[in-house]
Amino acid sequence: MEMARLGSALASIVSITPPRRRKIEPIPLLETGYEGRTDQEALWSDFMAVGTDMRVAMRKHEQSIIRE
Repeated sequence: MEMARLGSALASIVSITPPRRRKIEPIPLLETGYEGRTDQEALWSDFMAVGTDMRVAMRKHEQSIIRE
């Protein structure tokens, strides 16, 4: 019984110590094809993509209303 108590006491001491930290290696970024764009070009293309998605969603919504 004393060995079990000693074991649990040692386990509680070990569990409160912080784990060893591993060195974190940086992950290289993949080439996405967007490296040469300015912020303005990136924002404009995102704006245009959202507009296209919105038009498609509105058409689908109108079609669902007509079917009802």
